[in-house]
Amino acid sequence: MGIKDLLSRHEDVPHLVRLSVTGDLVNNVKQLQVFETVRVDPTCIEDLVALVGDREAARRVGTTFDDLGDTLAAMTAAWRAGDAERVVAEARTLIAPTGQIGLKAIQRVAIDVVHTGVSGDGAAFAATFSRLVRLAEEALTVAFPAGERVPDPLDPGA
Repeated sequence: MGIKDLLSRHEDVPHLVRLSVTGDLVNNVKQLQVFETVRVDPTCIEDLVALVGDREAARRVGTTFDDLGDTLAAMTAAWRAGDAERVVAEARTLIAPTGQIGLKAIQRVAIDVVHTGVSGDGAAFAATFSRLVRLAEEALTVAFPAGERVPDPLDPGA
């Protein structure tokens, strides 16, 4: 089932698509930007270090951020291709590692993407997918500003 199929099932979507703004109101419309802060739960990092040690914890954090970028790209490509099943599969891969390193908001929203993608509620699926993309992009931007690469925790020169 594709994304267009899911969206067409939702009763409100055709009305939202047809909604338009005309006249003087257009001049007063401002662009709405949604911004959410991504936080790391320090308790999760402490628990991970206690469980596997500093070196392995650092490797897992680095791997999770690296995979987050790859998964974000794959999910976006799947979304554009209309492949809802692939979007759900990619979101599912984020749940455990983001929870383990304390990216709880990303973990919760990835779970929501899976649930809404499976439920057939196209509008909710689109909204949660968009939120997941925003959160993942924010996490990657904060962790690795423009031009920086994900460091290899096992490379002392990185």
